[in-house]
Amino acid sequence: MAPFLRDIKAKIRNIRTSKMLRDRMSIILALVAVSINLLNFAMLFIHSPSTKSLIPTHYSSFTGFEGVGPWYGPFTISLFGLAVTMLNTVIAVVMFSRSRLVSFYLLISACVVGMFCLIISNAFAVVGQ
Repeated sequence: MAPFLRDIKAKIRNIRTSKMLRDRMSIILALVAVSINLLNFAMLFIHSPSTKSLIPTHYSSFTGFEGVGPWYGPFTISLFGLAVTMLNTVIAVVMFSRSRLVSFYLLISACVVGMFCLIISNAFAVVGQ
């Protein structure tokens, strides 16, 4: 058990001393991505009613709204955006020492995915009211 804890502490120490944490652009991009996801959750809590009514959860440009689901359906889209942000940030930290450009692309893509999730999940939440 002790070697396992020692490895975890070493990995946390490596993250704390990472070069990426000293790069302002990377920190700003990561904070923007996390802020977009937090804004998404805040807007969903404000707009989505916690009732037992069904809301639209699937849209097709051919037929319009096709699927309905529970009121917490848009939160799964928000969770997806948060998961992508966390995963891309972890990969960006690992890749920063090898390629700074790849790290930036990962963080920018986390911002873009967060924006799309913000738009889509809040569109479904507002339509459901």
